Amino acid sequence: MLDDSDDRPGPSVSQVPHTAGKPDNRIRRPLQWAARLRNKHATPPFAGGTTIGTHFRVVLLHNYASAFLLPFIPAGFVVNYISTNATVIFCVNFVAIFPSATILSAALKDLNIRMGQRLGALVNQTFGNIVQLILSILLLKSDQIEVLKLSIIGTILSNLLLASGLSFLLGGRNRVDQYFNFDLARMICQLLLLSVLTLTITSTLRASIDSSAWTPTLGAKTAKTISALSRGISVLVLILYALWLVYSSHPTLYKRFPGLFREPTAQPGIADRQAVNTTQSVEDTGPSLHSIDEQGNETCLFSASGAVIIMIVSITLLAFNTQFTTDSIQGLLLRRKVSQTFLSLIVLPLLSVDPMAISMAMKDKMDMSILLTVERCMQTSLLLAPLTVIIGSGIGSKSMDLDFDTFSLTVLFLSIILVTHVMQGGRSNWLMGVLLIQAFVIIALAAFYMPDQDFAS
Repeated sequence: MLDDSDDRPGPSVSQVPHTAGKPDNRIRRPLQWAARLRNKHATPPFAGGTTIGTHFRVVLLHNYASAFLLPFIPAGFVVNYISTNATVIFCVNFVAIFPSATILSAALKDLNIRMGQRLGALVNQTFGNIVQLILSILLLKSDQIEVLKLSIIGTILSNLLLASGLSFLLGGRNRVDQYFNFDLARMICQLLLLSVLTLTITSTLRASIDSSAWTPTLGAKTAKTISALSRGISVLVLILYALWLVYSSHPTLYKRFPGLFREPTAQPGIADRQAVNTTQSVEDTGPSLHSIDEQGNETCLFSASGAVIIMIVSITLLAFNTQFTTDSIQGLLLRRKVSQTFLSLIVLPLLSVDPMAISMAMKDKMDMSILLTVERCMQTSLLLAPLTVIIGSGIGSKSMDLDFDTFSLTVLFLSIILVTHVMQGGRSNWLMGVLLIQAFVIIALAAFYMPDQDFAS
């Protein structure tokens, strides 16, 4: 039984001597090491050494679900080269992406702690949506344009409705209300509405040309016109996203939104309306190896070089498993196991849902949770969508544009309106989470029963 009476920092793993004749130490030592990591007064795990074995143990202990899914990563390589069943290849590699993404998220969080607010926020902006970026580039390279377009819309929907809904639901399970900075959420939703406007203009122009009396004359120029318009809008949207980065990194933003990049404290009135202690709610969220020092600052799991190496390895494994997944999509669709709309709009975007957002909500860090969900939607619409158009024109893919189908644009517009109204007032509860989740389920049901045009005949 561990002795919690002594708050003095214990030795690092590399400094604990091995005593011969006591085989139980090999069992107790990992437990003691994990307990020190969870103790807020414990010494950071790499105060005494940065061995590869210690890094590997941190990866295993960081998240139990991720550790359980780690064998799927090599299994994805195996089935890709020895199996001819597209369903098996897709499912195994699809699951293999989740542990790599979770480990990447932990490494990014370490770098965020080390680099500070501004540089850390820039790293998160760059690599936070790396899964969807890799997926989009691979789909663009394989000329699966319709799957790519639907996956972009689905990424926004999954983060806007599913991730936010789960955050509100699980974060508010032991609380009456949770509070966040509504000004920030409202500004991001306004930028999302602007992105929907840009997509709608392109789609409306094509619909107007197709229904025009001059269609036989203009038909040959329609694709060229839509492609040129998409490139022009993409450049303008990328400029807008760059301006957002400048604005969000400006010091005046911290004064206007004081809870944006620091740990939020209990706001007036919350303690009086909560039925349980917030600390107890945090304890229920499961293991979290990012320890807290006496000043309330989080300490790092990895060394600086270790975090960078883990990030590179995770991105590399992500790229391979995502490549195997995208290569098996057409074989899966030919088997008609699932519709293209459901696979692209609902299933593939699940890869971009960050469980860290749900974890932050369960710890009552709602500002950070909002950043990891709603701002990721903005990043997808203002950065990823126009970037794929620019990259597509660079590699000679003329079919990638901002012309999306009516169904996806309609549900996206209504979802943004719904989330804007739900977040009105700067507070959330579990009932709001149920509302958002049910909206996502309804959209998923509609996508499941929507027939594919390619196979309609």
